Amino acid sequence: MSSDINYLIACIENSYYYFAMLGSDIHTRASAQGKHMMRTTGHLPPTGRRMTGCLAADGLAPGSRSSAAFVLRASMNARPPSKRSRSPTSRLPPASRTCRKPACRTARQACRCHISRQEDPLMKLAFAQFAPIHGDTAATIDLVAAKAREASAEGARFIAFPECFLTGGSFENREALLAASVDVERGDLAPIIDVSRQTGILVVVGFYQTRGPQALNTAALIGPDGIIGLHHKMHLPFMIGDRFVDIPESSGPSVFETPIGKVGLAICYEIRFPEVARTLALHGAELVVLPAAWPEAARILPDIFSRVRASENFVYFLSSNRNDLDDGMQFMGSSHLIGPDGVELVNAGMADGIFTVDVDLAKARVKSIIRDPGVYEVHPFRDRRPQDYGICGTTP
Repeated sequence: MSSDINYLIACIENSYYYFAMLGSDIHTRASAQGKHMMRTTGHLPPTGRRMTGCLAADGLAPGSRSSAAFVLRASMNARPPSKRSRSPTSRLPPASRTCRKPACRTARQACRCHISRQEDPLMKLAFAQFAPIHGDTAATIDLVAAKAREASAEGARFIAFPECFLTGGSFENREALLAASVDVERGDLAPIIDVSRQTGILVVVGFYQTRGPQALNTAALIGPDGIIGLHHKMHLPFMIGDRFVDIPESSGPSVFETPIGKVGLAICYEIRFPEVARTLALHGAELVVLPAAWPEAARILPDIFSRVRASENFVYFLSSNRNDLDDGMQFMGSSHLIGPDGVELVNAGMADGIFTVDVDLAKARVKSIIRDPGVYEVHPFRDRRPQDYGICGTTP
Protein backbone atom coordinates (compact mmCIF):
# COMPACT_ATOMS: atom_id res chain seq x y z
CA MET A 1 0.00 0.00 0.00
CA SER A 2 2.74 2.46 0.95
CA SER A 3 4.61 1.89 -2.33
CA ASP A 4 1.49 2.70 -4.35
CA ILE A 5 0.89 5.88 -2.36
CA ASN A 6 4.54 6.83 -2.89
CA TYR A 7 4.07 6.52 -6.66
CA LEU A 8 0.97 8.68 -6.50
CA ILE A 9 2.45 11.43 -4.40
CA ALA A 10 5.56 11.59 -6.58
CA CYS A 11 3.28 12.46 -9.49
CA ILE A 12 1.53 15.19 -7.49
CA GLU A 13 4.71 16.73 -6.06
CA ASN A 14 6.54 16.83 -9.37
CA SER A 15 3.60 17.42 -11.74
CA TYR A 16 3.99 14.50 -14.09
CA TYR A 17 2.05 11.41 -15.10
CA TYR A 18 2.40 8.06 -13.41
CA PHE A 19 3.62 6.09 -16.42
CA ALA A 20 6.02 8.91 -17.32
CA MET A 21 7.76 8.33 -14.03
CA LEU A 22 8.48 4.74 -15.06
CA GLY A 23 10.16 5.99 -18.21
CA SER A 24 9.74 5.05 -21.84
CA ASP A 25 11.39 1.66 -21.44
CA ILE A 26 8.53 0.11 -19.49
CA HIS A 27 8.91 -3.61 -19.19
CA THR A 28 7.63 -6.60 -17.34
CA ARG A 29 9.74 -7.92 -14.52
CA ALA A 30 9.09 -10.84 -12.26
CA SER A 31 10.44 -11.68 -8.85
CA ALA A 32 11.58 -15.14 -7.82
CA GLN A 33 7.99 -15.92 -6.89
CA GLY A 34 6.64 -14.30 -10.04
CA LYS A 35 4.39 -12.02 -8.01
CA HIS A 36 5.83 -8.60 -8.92
CA MET A 37 4.77 -7.23 -12.26
CA MET A 38 4.95 -3.77 -13.77
CA ARG A 39 3.13 -2.94 -16.98
CA THR A 40 2.03 0.15 -18.81
CA THR A 41 -1.42 -0.43 -17.36
CA GLY A 42 -0.28 -0.27 -13.77
CA HIS A 43 1.58 -1.79 -10.91
CA LEU A 44 0.90 -5.11 -9.24
CA PRO A 45 2.11 -5.09 -5.63
CA PRO A 46 2.91 -8.32 -3.75
CA THR A 47 -0.62 -8.43 -2.35
CA GLY A 48 -2.02 -9.00 -5.81
CA ARG A 49 -3.88 -5.69 -5.99
CA ARG A 50 -3.62 -3.63 -9.15
CA MET A 51 -3.63 0.09 -9.76
CA THR A 52 -5.26 0.27 -13.17
CA GLY A 53 -4.60 3.03 -15.62
CA CYS A 54 -2.26 5.95 -15.21
CA LEU A 55 -2.72 8.83 -12.80
CA ALA A 56 -2.59 12.42 -13.92
CA ALA A 57 -0.29 15.04 -12.45
CA ASP A 58 -2.93 16.22 -9.98
CA GLY A 59 -3.39 12.71 -8.62
CA LEU A 60 -6.69 12.10 -10.42
CA ALA A 61 -7.39 9.32 -12.85
CA PRO A 62 -8.00 10.64 -16.39
CA GLY A 63 -11.58 11.81 -16.75
CA SER A 64 -12.28 11.48 -13.05
CA ARG A 65 -13.16 14.32 -10.68
CA SER A 66 -12.98 12.14 -7.57
CA SER A 67 -10.35 12.75 -4.98
CA ALA A 68 -6.97 11.12 -5.49
CA ALA A 69 -7.40 9.08 -2.33
CA PHE A 70 -10.71 7.69 -3.63
CA VAL A 71 -9.21 6.86 -7.01
CA LEU A 72 -6.34 5.07 -5.32
CA ARG A 73 -8.53 3.03 -3.03
CA ALA A 74 -11.08 2.17 -5.69
CA SER A 75 -8.58 1.25 -8.38
CA MET A 76 -6.64 -1.02 -6.04
CA ASN A 77 -9.75 -2.73 -4.68
CA ALA A 78 -8.12 -2.21 -1.33
CA ARG A 79 -9.88 -3.08 1.87
CA PRO A 80 -11.35 -0.01 3.57
CA PRO A 81 -9.60 1.15 6.73
CA SER A 82 -10.83 -0.44 9.90
CA LYS A 83 -13.41 1.39 11.96
CA ARG A 84 -10.91 1.70 14.75
CA SER A 85 -8.35 3.52 12.61
CA ARG A 86 -10.87 6.04 11.25
CA SER A 87 -13.19 6.47 14.17
CA PRO A 88 -13.14 9.86 15.88
CA THR A 89 -13.61 8.01 19.15
CA SER A 90 -10.52 5.80 18.74
CA ARG A 91 -9.07 6.56 22.10
CA LEU A 92 -7.26 4.34 24.50
CA PRO A 93 -8.41 4.08 28.12
CA PRO A 94 -7.07 6.99 30.18
CA ALA A 95 -4.32 6.28 32.68
CA SER A 96 -4.38 8.00 36.03
CA ARG A 97 -0.63 8.14 36.28
CA THR A 98 2.31 7.17 34.04
CA CYS A 99 4.62 6.55 37.02
CA ARG A 100 4.51 3.05 38.54
CA LYS A 101 6.20 3.84 41.82
CA PRO A 102 3.82 3.13 44.75
CA ALA A 103 4.90 6.28 46.56
CA CYS A 104 4.08 8.41 43.54
CA ARG A 105 0.70 6.74 43.01
CA THR A 106 -0.37 7.54 46.55
CA ALA A 107 1.00 11.10 46.56
CA ARG A 108 -1.51 13.94 46.49
CA GLN A 109 0.37 15.87 43.81
CA ALA A 110 1.74 14.75 40.44
CA CYS A 111 5.29 13.42 40.56
CA ARG A 112 8.00 14.45 38.10
CA CYS A 113 9.48 11.00 37.54
CA HIS A 114 8.06 10.88 34.04
CA ILE A 115 10.10 13.89 32.94
CA SER A 116 13.10 11.60 32.33
CA ARG A 117 12.85 8.85 29.70
CA GLN A 118 10.80 6.01 31.13
CA GLU A 119 11.75 2.33 30.89
CA ASP A 120 8.37 1.38 29.47
CA PRO A 121 8.79 1.92 25.68
CA LEU A 122 5.16 2.93 25.24
CA MET A 123 4.14 6.51 25.86
CA LYS A 124 0.87 8.29 25.32
CA LEU A 125 0.79 11.08 22.73
CA ALA A 126 -2.21 13.36 22.26
CA PHE A 127 -3.53 15.99 19.90
CA ALA A 128 -6.41 18.42 20.36
CA GLN A 129 -9.08 19.29 17.84
CA PHE A 130 -11.67 21.96 18.64
CA ALA A 131 -12.35 25.65 18.04
CA PRO A 132 -10.26 28.41 19.64
CA ILE A 133 -11.91 31.43 21.23
CA HIS A 134 -12.12 33.61 18.15
CA GLY A 135 -10.66 37.08 18.50
CA ASP A 136 -9.29 36.54 22.02
CA THR A 137 -5.68 35.42 22.11
CA ALA A 138 -5.33 35.56 25.90
CA ALA A 139 -8.48 33.48 26.47
CA THR A 140 -7.33 30.88 23.94
CA ILE A 141 -3.96 30.63 25.70
CA ASP A 142 -5.81 29.84 28.93
CA LEU A 143 -7.94 27.29 27.07
CA VAL A 144 -4.85 25.54 25.70
CA ALA A 145 -3.35 25.45 29.20
CA ALA A 146 -6.52 23.85 30.56
CA LYS A 147 -6.65 21.25 27.77
CA ALA A 148 -2.98 20.41 28.27
CA ARG A 149 -3.65 19.80 31.95
CA GLU A 150 -6.61 17.60 31.01
CA ALA A 151 -4.47 15.56 28.62
CA SER A 152 -1.82 15.09 31.29
CA ALA A 153 -4.46 13.80 33.69
CA GLU A 154 -5.28 11.13 31.08
CA GLY A 155 -1.64 10.05 31.05
CA ALA A 156 -0.45 11.92 27.94
CA ARG A 157 3.15 13.09 27.94
CA PHE A 158 2.75 15.22 24.82
CA ILE A 159 -0.07 17.17 23.18
CA ALA A 160 -0.23 19.16 19.91
CA PHE A 161 -2.60 21.95 18.88
CA PRO A 162 -3.26 23.36 15.36
CA GLU A 163 -1.52 26.07 13.36
CA CYS A 164 -2.19 29.69 14.43
CA PHE A 165 -4.51 28.29 17.08
CA LEU A 166 -3.82 30.97 19.69
CA THR A 167 -4.31 33.94 17.37
CA GLY A 168 -6.54 32.72 14.57
CA GLY A 169 -5.33 32.66 11.00
CA SER A 170 -7.61 34.96 9.00
CA PHE A 171 -6.60 38.63 8.83
CA GLU A 172 -7.24 41.36 6.29
CA ASN A 173 -4.02 43.30 6.88
CA ARG A 174 -0.70 43.17 8.69
CA GLU A 175 -1.76 45.63 11.38
CA ALA A 176 -4.67 43.44 12.51
CA LEU A 177 -2.42 40.39 12.52
CA LEU A 178 0.21 42.12 14.67
CA ALA A 179 -2.44 43.30 17.12
CA ALA A 180 -3.50 39.71 17.75
CA SER A 181 0.01 38.24 17.72
CA VAL A 182 1.79 36.56 20.61
CA ASP A 183 4.86 38.23 22.09
CA VAL A 184 6.98 35.38 23.45
CA GLU A 185 9.52 37.63 25.15
CA ARG A 186 6.71 39.45 26.98
CA GLY A 187 5.70 36.16 28.57
CA ASP A 188 2.39 35.65 26.78
CA LEU A 189 2.84 31.85 26.88
CA ALA A 190 3.31 31.76 30.67
CA PRO A 191 -0.01 29.94 31.44
CA ILE A 192 0.97 27.05 29.15
CA ILE A 193 4.52 26.94 30.51
CA ASP A 194 3.13 26.81 34.07
CA VAL A 195 0.99 23.77 33.26
CA SER A 196 3.94 22.02 31.63
CA ARG A 197 6.09 22.76 34.67
CA GLN A 198 3.44 21.40 37.03
CA THR A 199 2.57 18.24 35.06
CA GLY A 200 5.58 17.51 32.87
CA ILE A 201 3.52 17.42 29.68
CA LEU A 202 5.11 18.72 26.46
CA VAL A 203 2.99 21.07 24.34
CA VAL A 204 3.20 22.13 20.69
CA VAL A 205 0.97 25.03 19.69
CA GLY A 206 0.83 27.41 16.72
CA PHE A 207 0.34 31.19 16.62
CA TYR A 208 1.30 34.35 14.82
CA GLN A 209 4.23 35.90 16.64
CA THR A 210 5.52 39.44 16.84
CA ARG A 211 9.28 39.74 17.24
CA GLY A 212 10.53 43.28 16.98
CA PRO A 213 9.35 44.54 13.59
CA GLN A 214 8.74 41.02 12.32
CA ALA A 215 5.54 39.03 12.05
CA LEU A 216 6.10 35.27 11.99
CA ASN A 217 4.02 32.11 11.70
CA THR A 218 5.35 30.11 14.64
CA ALA A 219 4.98 26.76 16.37
CA ALA A 220 6.35 26.54 19.92
CA LEU A 221 7.51 23.40 21.69
CA ILE A 222 7.01 23.96 25.41
CA GLY A 223 8.35 21.86 28.28
CA PRO A 224 8.64 21.97 32.07
CA ASP A 225 11.64 24.31 31.88
CA GLY A 226 10.03 26.72 29.44
CA ILE A 227 10.23 27.01 25.67
CA ILE A 228 12.31 24.17 24.25
CA GLY A 229 12.25 25.54 20.73
CA LEU A 230 10.45 27.65 18.15
CA HIS A 231 9.86 26.80 14.50
CA HIS A 232 9.08 29.65 12.12
CA LYS A 233 7.22 28.71 8.95
CA MET A 234 9.57 29.23 6.01
CA HIS A 235 7.27 28.21 3.16
CA LEU A 236 4.43 30.72 2.99
CA PRO A 237 1.40 30.30 0.72
CA PHE A 238 -0.21 33.51 -0.46
CA MET A 239 -3.42 33.17 1.54
CA ILE A 240 -5.10 34.34 4.76
CA GLY A 241 -2.67 35.69 7.38
CA ASP A 242 0.41 34.24 5.71
CA ARG A 243 0.17 37.03 3.13
CA PHE A 244 1.35 39.48 5.78
CA VAL A 245 4.12 37.62 7.60
CA ASP A 246 7.86 37.57 7.04
CA ILE A 247 10.08 34.75 5.83
CA PRO A 248 12.40 34.04 8.76
CA GLU A 249 16.15 33.74 8.60
CA SER A 250 17.21 30.11 8.47
CA SER A 251 18.46 28.81 11.82
CA GLY A 252 18.82 25.14 10.93
CA PRO A 253 16.42 22.21 11.21
CA SER A 254 13.78 22.49 13.92
CA VAL A 255 14.66 19.28 15.75
CA PHE A 256 14.69 19.39 19.54
CA GLU A 257 15.78 16.93 22.21
CA THR A 258 12.99 16.35 24.75
CA PRO A 259 12.34 13.95 27.64
CA ILE A 260 10.33 11.69 25.30
CA GLY A 261 12.74 11.75 22.34
CA LYS A 262 13.65 13.98 19.41
CA VAL A 263 10.77 16.08 18.09
CA GLY A 264 10.84 17.82 14.71
CA LEU A 265 8.53 20.71 13.84
CA ALA A 266 7.04 21.90 10.56
CA ILE A 267 3.86 23.86 9.81
CA CYS A 268 0.91 23.12 7.50
CA TYR A 269 1.93 23.98 3.89
CA GLU A 270 5.44 22.65 4.57
CA ILE A 271 4.13 19.11 4.20
CA ARG A 272 4.20 19.72 0.43
CA PHE A 273 8.01 19.99 0.49
CA PRO A 274 9.57 16.54 0.94
CA GLU A 275 12.90 18.16 1.79
CA VAL A 276 11.46 19.54 5.04
CA ALA A 277 10.45 16.23 6.61
CA ARG A 278 13.53 14.47 5.24
CA THR A 279 15.83 17.09 6.78
CA LEU A 280 14.11 16.66 10.15
CA ALA A 281 14.51 12.88 9.92
CA LEU A 282 18.17 13.14 8.92
CA HIS A 283 18.75 15.21 12.05
CA GLY A 284 17.25 12.50 14.22
CA ALA A 285 13.58 13.43 14.58
CA GLU A 286 11.56 10.46 15.78
CA LEU A 287 8.29 12.37 15.93
CA VAL A 288 7.47 15.01 13.32
CA VAL A 289 4.70 17.38 14.44
CA LEU A 290 2.88 19.50 11.88
CA PRO A 291 0.31 21.96 13.25
CA ALA A 292 -2.10 22.63 10.38
CA ALA A 293 -5.04 24.73 9.23
CA TRP A 294 -6.28 22.71 6.26
CA PRO A 295 -9.59 23.55 4.58
CA GLU A 296 -11.61 20.89 2.80
CA ALA A 297 -9.90 21.78 -0.50
CA ALA A 298 -6.65 20.40 0.95
CA ARG A 299 -8.11 16.94 1.62
CA ILE A 300 -5.27 15.26 -0.26
CA LEU A 301 -2.77 16.37 2.40
CA PRO A 302 -4.02 14.31 5.36
CA ASP A 303 -5.35 11.54 3.13
CA ILE A 304 -2.10 10.89 1.27
CA PHE A 305 0.80 13.25 2.02
CA SER A 306 0.90 12.52 5.77
CA ARG A 307 1.22 8.78 5.20
CA VAL A 308 4.03 9.27 2.71
CA ARG A 309 5.96 11.70 4.89
CA ALA A 310 5.80 9.17 7.74
CA SER A 311 6.66 6.08 5.71
CA GLU A 312 9.40 7.56 3.52
CA ASN A 313 11.19 8.91 6.61
CA PHE A 314 10.33 6.07 9.05
CA VAL A 315 8.99 8.56 11.62
CA TYR A 316 5.80 9.10 13.57
CA PHE A 317 3.93 11.95 11.89
CA LEU A 318 1.38 13.90 13.93
CA SER A 319 -0.80 16.61 12.42
CA SER A 320 -3.29 18.60 14.48
CA ASN A 321 -5.80 20.48 12.32
CA ARG A 322 -8.73 22.78 13.00
CA ASN A 323 -12.33 21.71 12.48
CA ASP A 324 -14.14 25.04 12.92
CA LEU A 325 -15.31 27.87 10.67
CA ASP A 326 -13.10 30.97 10.62
CA ASP A 327 -14.05 34.05 8.58
CA GLY A 328 -15.91 31.94 6.04
CA MET A 329 -13.24 29.23 5.77
CA GLN A 330 -14.32 25.77 6.90
CA PHE A 331 -11.49 23.62 8.20
CA MET A 332 -11.81 19.88 7.70
CA GLY A 333 -10.47 18.37 10.91
CA SER A 334 -8.98 14.91 10.27
CA SER A 335 -6.20 15.46 12.79
CA HIS A 336 -4.27 12.23 13.01
CA LEU A 337 -1.16 10.29 13.95
CA ILE A 338 0.66 8.12 11.41
CA GLY A 339 3.15 5.39 12.32
CA PRO A 340 6.60 4.92 10.73
CA ASP A 341 5.09 2.29 8.45
CA GLY A 342 2.52 4.73 7.03
CA VAL A 343 -0.39 3.23 8.96
CA GLU A 344 -2.86 5.68 10.46
CA LEU A 345 -3.13 5.03 14.20
CA VAL A 346 -5.91 7.47 15.08
CA ASN A 347 -8.01 10.00 13.16
CA ALA A 348 -10.31 12.57 14.77
CA GLY A 349 -12.61 13.04 11.79
CA MET A 350 -14.63 16.20 12.49
CA ALA A 351 -15.10 15.50 16.20
CA ASP A 352 -14.07 17.82 19.01
CA GLY A 353 -11.84 16.46 21.72
CA ILE A 354 -8.45 15.29 22.89
CA PHE A 355 -7.32 12.14 21.11
CA THR A 356 -4.61 9.86 22.49
CA VAL A 357 -2.64 6.82 21.39
CA ASP A 358 0.27 4.85 22.85
CA VAL A 359 3.42 4.71 20.71
CA ASP A 360 6.96 3.39 20.88
CA LEU A 361 9.25 6.06 19.45
CA ALA A 362 12.08 3.52 19.24
CA LYS A 363 10.41 2.21 16.09
CA ALA A 364 11.29 5.49 14.38
CA ARG A 365 14.98 4.78 14.86
CA VAL A 366 14.86 1.77 12.56
CA LYS A 367 15.49 3.02 9.01
CA SER A 368 15.64 -0.31 7.19
CA ILE A 369 13.24 -2.98 6.01
CA ILE A 370 14.67 -6.50 6.31
CA ARG A 371 12.35 -9.28 5.19
CA ASP A 372 15.02 -11.94 4.78
CA PRO A 373 18.51 -11.08 6.10
CA GLY A 374 21.08 -11.23 3.34
CA VAL A 375 18.40 -11.84 0.72
CA TYR A 376 15.73 -9.13 0.93
CA GLU A 377 16.94 -5.93 2.57
CA VAL A 378 16.03 -2.30 1.87
CA HIS A 379 18.01 0.55 3.46
CA PRO A 380 16.54 3.82 2.13
CA PHE A 381 18.61 6.05 4.40
CA ARG A 382 21.89 4.19 3.91
CA ASP A 383 21.35 3.96 0.15
CA ARG A 384 20.82 7.69 -0.35
CA ARG A 385 23.12 9.41 -2.87
CA PRO A 386 23.10 13.09 -1.88
CA GLN A 387 26.05 13.74 -4.19
CA ASP A 388 23.67 13.11 -7.11
CA TYR A 389 20.85 15.32 -5.83
CA GLY A 390 22.46 18.68 -6.55
CA ILE A 391 19.80 19.54 -9.09
CA CYS A 392 17.26 19.67 -6.25
CA GLY A 393 18.93 22.81 -4.95
CA THR A 394 18.74 24.71 -8.23
CA THR A 395 15.94 26.72 -9.79
CA PRO A 396 15.00 25.65 -13.35
